Amino acid sequence: MSLDTFLRDLFDDGRVVVPAPEGDEGDGELAAAGAALDAFEHEWRLEFPGMAPVWRRDVALHGARLLYRAAQAAVFRDIDETALRSGFDLVAPADLENASAHYSIDLTLRFLPDLTRMAQGAAANDPLVELLGTLACRWPLSSVGVAGVVPASIDVIAGHPGLLRLYVDRVLGSNDAARLTDERVAEAARQALGAHADLAASLSGLLTKGARP
Repeated sequence: MSLDTFLRDLFDDGRVVVPAPEGDEGDGELAAAGAALDAFEHEWRLEFPGMAPVWRRDVALHGARLLYRAAQAAVFRDIDETALRSGFDLVAPADLENASAHYSIDLTLRFLPDLTRMAQGAAANDPLVELLGTLACRWPLSSVGVAGVVPASIDVIAGHPGLLRLYVDRVLGSNDAARLTDERVAEAARQALGAHADLAASLSGLLTKGARP
C-alpha cells in the first residue's frame, strides 16, 4: 500500500493496511499523496468552525508521512530503534509557527491519539511511544485526548478563533481536563457550553472560574 492509498483509506473509513517500511516515498507517490490531501481538505474546510486558515499542502504532506511511518512502526514491531528514529527524521517545512501550519498538519495528525493508544497498548516503553509523545507536544490541536501531554505552546491556536473553537470542542469531547489549565481554553469552554455545563459534567468543577485541577 502506497502513501496515497493509505491516506484515501484513512479518510474514507479510518481503516488502513500498511506495508513493511521500504525507505523513502518516491516523487510520484508524494505527488499522488498531495493530491489526495488537497481533495480531502476541500471537503474538510467546509466543516471548519468559521474561516479556515490558508491551506499548506507541504505541511500536510509532512504530517502524512510522519503518521504513515508511525503506523508502519506500530504494526511491524521488529523495526530496530535506529531505523525507527531515522524514519521520523524528516526535514520539516519552514515557517511552522502559524495558524496555517497547525490547521494543515491536523488533517492527518488528528489521528495521533488513536495511534498513540495503539502503540501504548502494545508496549508502553517502546521508542515509538516516545516519538509520538514528542509529536503530541509539538502539535497540541492534533493531540487532544493523549494522556500526559504538556503542549509546548497553544499561543497560535488561542490566537485564531476557529482553531480555538475546534480545540475546545475536542477538549470537551475527550474530557481532557489537563488542557483546561490554560485560562484561555477554560474561558472558551465556558462560553461554548453557556448554560449547558451539564454537557461536560465531569469537567464542570474545572470550568468554575479560578478553579484548578
